[in-house]
Amino acid sequence: MKKTIKNISCDFLFFSRLLDLCLVRKSRGGNPIIILAYHSFAKKPFIRIENDCSVVHAIDDFHKEIRWLKKYFDVISLGDAVNKMKSGENIPRPSIVITIDDGFKDNYDVLFPLVVQEKIPVAIFLTTGYIDTDHGPWFYALEEFLLRTPLTSFCFQGQEYDIGSFSKKRDAFQRILIKIKDMSPEGKGQSMNQLRETFRDVPLTGRAMLTWDECREMLKSGLVTFGAHTCSHSILSKLPLAEARKEIADSKNIIEKNLSVKCEHFAFPNGRRQDFNQELLEFCREIGFVSICTCEYGSNKNHQDIFNLKRVWPSTPLSVFACNMIRALK
Repeated sequence: MKKTIKNISCDFLFFSRLLDLCLVRKSRGGNPIIILAYHSFAKKPFIRIENDCSVVHAIDDFHKEIRWLKKYFDVISLGDAVNKMKSGENIPRPSIVITIDDGFKDNYDVLFPLVVQEKIPVAIFLTTGYIDTDHGPWFYALEEFLLRTPLTSFCFQGQEYDIGSFSKKRDAFQRILIKIKDMSPEGKGQSMNQLRETFRDVPLTGRAMLTWDECREMLKSGLVTFGAHTCSHSILSKLPLAEARKEIADSKNIIEKNLSVKCEHFAFPNGRRQDFNQELLEFCREIGFVSICTCEYGSNKNHQDIFNLKRVWPSTPLSVFACNMIRALK
């Protein structure tokens, strides 16, 4: 009911063009920069257990968002945004930066053609340990197990999960996701080994992540910037400091070696305040990163701390997306 009321309210503001008036008033200088955070893209119709549109986003919806954004915002690169914030120059129009975390294969297959068509700059943060491999992050494997298993129930860590319907699979996915996410790396590894054993007969669909050749092709377009997102997508605050530093430095070095460009931007996995600390922020500065994206909500202003850039999650439908952009501009 609450979501329905919100959607109706957003529809009214959007289709009555009251949002347009708000944006015209905002376009008078001194505007903030909104950094949007996406992950994976898919063509409709698609079947995914993960139903958070900030994690799996329909490319048709993304296209609508871009066309709307271009009317009222400057869509700029992450590098340009960082330079504007550092210099303190006046920002005459609200600005948008598109970022994508993890480095899924669909970033090339589904997203990249639209990036070229619309000529929009994007930044992709790569989890380098999975690039050019047949492996993906643990949460992707969990989704694949549940999506493809013929089982109707299973036991995990002493708890029985009913997965006899698609909705029940979604419920099990969210509950296990929350349980595993904040575990230590050792606990996470043990949990995933248990799940692999439970779903040992489930065939996975093949490569989920980008290859270096795909990254090189996107880089040549001049529209795609690549940043680092660690090697293994570990929550860095859960690791010993030396190991966390190695995750950061190795991911930067691997990108520079394979793409022959400087890797200047970093995004913390998960990106909540509790997922990183001041020592890691300082280490990123020391080894040559020029910006860090987190998942703290909000927009970014002139003289912003560029080593703690805030981001905003996309939402659907377009009317809700547009209202959320107005909210983020405050």
